[in-house]
Amino acid sequence: MWLEAVLGLVAFVTALALGMDLELRVKANNRTLSVFDPARERLWQGPFTFLQAADTQFGMIENYIERNADPGWQQEIALTRKMVKAANAMSPRPRFLIICGDLVDAMPGTPKNEPQIRDFKKVLEGLDNQIPLVCVCGNHDIGNQPTVESIQHYNRHFGDDYFSFLCGGVKFIVLNSQFYENPSKPDFNQKCGQVVHLAEAHDTWLDSELADNNYRHLVIFQHIPWFLTRPDEPKQYFNIDFDLRHKMLSKFKQAVSETSITHNYYPLDQIPVKVDLELIG
Repeated sequence: MWLEAVLGLVAFVTALALGMDLELRVKANNRTLSVFDPARERLWQGPFTFLQAADTQFGMIENYIERNADPGWQQEIALTRKMVKAANAMSPRPRFLIICGDLVDAMPGTPKNEPQIRDFKKVLEGLDNQIPLVCVCGNHDIGNQPTVESIQHYNRHFGDDYFSFLCGGVKFIVLNSQFYENPSKPDFNQKCGQVVHLAEAHDTWLDSELADNNYRHLVIFQHIPWFLTRPDEPKQYFNIDFDLRHKMLSKFKQAVSETSITHNYYPLDQIPVKVDLELIG
């Protein structure tokens, strides 16, 4: 056992020294997370804790707030290390830590994207082995108008861009919300035409997941929120098109009697919703 640990440490240090790509310990594959055993996790086992974060976005502070010409991301590294330290100190351990999108700031295909991803992985290597890391894709991870290549880039680094898993009797569904970003725009099909088939596959999969209602609670994770304060609010930058929103919220309500939807919007409040959904920022 000690030899395996030493060899693992040597491999990790070697990867850092050579600038090789680190692999996350947990990555969604085949639309699920193998770290959670469905047979064991399907049954409700009483209350438990998980951690939700969003927008670690390595590089955002110097890029968007300080407006540096050559932005770095040491501040995000420090903040994320604080998060990891706080998670590791929790007792009992949270069942998982989920980061709801914009893991890094630099868009796919830009020069700083890969270095930011490497540093993100390095910092999250410090997360306790008993706390699986769950990643959700945001617009900075796959692009405002995703492409086949940008989604494949995300899959290679972080795993599937949408998936589900059972934990403690709760069904968790992770969505790729870029497929829902303002489809009413006249140029939507032109810009996103090459991933329309992926969006359709995403919706077909989601319908099948919602049809499997053998669980006590349903929690849906995504990056872009359906709404901020009211289900009937108008479309703006931080929410999703009204008609699509109404259609999807109705679908979620029909799926299960108690549903929570979590997303990335910055005010961390809880908003009771009249359609028996709870929106958690």
